[in-house]
Order: sequence, then structure tokens, then C-alpha cells
Amino acid sequence: MPQRIEALKAGKVAGVSLMEPWISVAQKMGLRILIESHSTRSERAGDDLDGPTLAKMFRAQARAVKALGKRPTPYVHYLVAETGGILEPHEVQSWRLLHAPPTPYTRDGSTTL
Repeated sequence: MPQRIEALKAGKVAGVSLMEPWISVAQKMGLRILIESHSTRSERAGDDLDGPTLAKMFRAQARAVKALGKRPTPYVHYLVAETGGILEPHEVQSWRLLHAPPTPYTRDGSTTL
């Protein structure tokens, strides 16, 4: 993400795609948002990752989603640390932190919901 911001500032690219906390960093640097959307992330696992381990990972992610959904502010310091001190905790726009638990896919690629 920092390299994307630098490429944008240097004029090497016309626009970049960022996630928090880097959107807040870009705004702090005076850059502006042209469009904003939300990702529906999907998970991939290689053949070397066994089913029980993947299930444990998904359960851990689901627990994290619950905790973040209740109150994300106790975890903002991780995002601040990611920026290397560019942001202060109050500058992270936690309303952008949207999370959903992993959703299994069927063999044909559709979700099981």
C-alpha cells in the first residue's frame, strides 16, 4: 500500500486501490477519494492445507469478526502500527472496517448461503 501511494504521488499511476488504514493515510497526505467500494473477500487454500486446519482458521476468523463488529477500537493500534507512525489512533476511520465471516463455496463456485 505505501508503494501504491508513492507511485500515485510521483505521477506514475493515475489512481490506486487502497484499504484502511491506507485510505486514511492518503487522505492525511491530501489525496482524495474518487470512488469507494467494499470488498467481498474470498479465501483460498492450497492442497497442502488440510480440512481440519482450514476449519480452525475459519472459526478463528468468525470469532474475530464478532469481536470487531462489537467494538473495533481496541484493535485500531494494529492498524496504526502498520502505518509506521503516520497515523494516530483517532485518525483511523474505523467506520470503514467492515468484516464478515468466511463463507464456504460449493464445488460449482456458488456460496452455500
